[in-house]
Amino acid sequence: MSFTARPRGLGVVLALAIVAVVFIAARRHQGADAPFSPHDDAEVLERLPAGLGADPAADETRALEALLARQPNDLDLATRVVRRHLDAARRTGDARLLSYAEAALAPWWSDERPPLPALLLRATIEQARHDFELALKDLRAASELSRGTLLDAQVRLSTSAVLRVLGQHEQASAECDHLRGIASELVQRTCTAVALAPTAMARAQRTRLSPLVGAPGADKLESTWAESVLGELSYYLGDTADAERALRAVLAADSTDTYARALLCDVLLDAGRPGEVLALVLADEPNDVLLLRRAIASKRAHAPDAAPLARELRTRADELRLRGDRTHQREEARLVLELEDDAARALPIAVENFTRQKEPWDARLLLEAAARRVDPAALAAAAPAVRWAEETHNAWPPLARALALVKPR
Repeated sequence: MSFTARPRGLGVVLALAIVAVVFIAARRHQGADAPFSPHDDAEVLERLPAGLGADPAADETRALEALLARQPNDLDLATRVVRRHLDAARRTGDARLLSYAEAALAPWWSDERPPLPALLLRATIEQARHDFELALKDLRAASELSRGTLLDAQVRLSTSAVLRVLGQHEQASAECDHLRGIASELVQRTCTAVALAPTAMARAQRTRLSPLVGAPGADKLESTWAESVLGELSYYLGDTADAERALRAVLAADSTDTYARALLCDVLLDAGRPGEVLALVLADEPNDVLLLRRAIASKRAHAPDAAPLARELRTRADELRLRGDRTHQREEARLVLELEDDAARALPIAVENFTRQKEPWDARLLLEAAARRVDPAALAAAAPAVRWAEETHNAWPPLARALALVKPR
C-alpha cells in the first residue's frame, strides 16, 4: 500500500503512534543503542520468539526488511518497514525499533530536503526520541511540501502534537484549524481537544468533542482516538468516573493501547485504587512506563513484589544513564520521588525534564518534588512550572494541590 493512500485513516494511525511513543517510556535499550557488554556469560541479552510463525507480524516485518536490503532506495517499501517498526514501538515501548526504523530510512536520513514521506517519517522518529526541536524543524519543512497533497493532514497532526509537548498550546491549536476540509470533523475536533487539554479550555473542548464520539458512520480508529482524548480531558478536569469510562471503552476496543492503559492506571492511582492497577499491569510487563505504575500500585497496596519491582526499575534507569539517554526523565523523576522517596534527587531530574517538555505530568512532578523539599532553592527551581500552571489555568486537582504548596503565601 502506498504511503499516501487513505490519508485520513493513515494520518490518525501515525498521529496516534507519535503521541503514544512520546508518552511511553522505552525499555532498557535506548537511543542509538550503543554497544552493550554483558557482565557474565550467563546474562540473557534477548528473548526471541520460538521461531517462524510464532509472531506473524514480526515475520512479515523481517520479510519486508529482507526485500528492502535488496532494494534500499525503494521509498514506498522503506515507509512500510518504518511504519511497522513505529507501530511496534508504540505497543511495546522498545526504542531499539526506532533505530531499525532509522536504518530503513538510511538513504534519506541525512538529506537536507528528502522526499516528503521520508521527511515526515524522520520527524516521527525524532519526536519519538524526544528530539522535539529537530522534529519541529523537519515538520515545518514538510508543511511547505505537503500543501495540497494527501499528507497535509498528517503533517498538521504531527506538528500540533509536538507543539503541545513544548507547551505552545495556541500554536498547536492553530495547526488543527488547518485540518478543516482535509480531514474529518472528528479528527479536527480531537486534534484541537488534544492541543488545549492542559488549558482552561479543557471543559469546553470535552463538550464540543463528546457528541461526535461513537456517532453513526464514524471511522473506528478516529472514534477510538477521540474516546481516549475524552478520557484525558476528564482526568484533567478531575472527573474520575468519566475518565475511567472512556479509557475502559478504548481498551475494550483495543487492548494493546498502551497509552490508554497507562492513563487509566494514573486515574486509578489518584483515586486511591492501587489494587485495580495490579489487575491492569502484570508483574512481568516489559514496558517501563506501565511497570512503573505497577510498582507504584504495589507499594501503595503493600504487595510482595513492590521492592523487587522498584529495584528492577532502578536497574533499568541506571542502564539508560550509562547509555547517555536522558529522554525519559519524567519516568525517572517519578521513580525517584514515588518509589525511592528521595525528593532531593528527584528535583533536578524534574527540573531538567521540564526544560524538554511541558505537559501536566511534567509540571506536577516538578511541583511535588519542590513541595517535599520546602526550601528557597527548591521553590525557585519550581518557578517555571508555577508560571506554566498559571498561564495555562490548568484545573487538574493534583496539580492545583501541588501548586498551592509551593506558591509564596
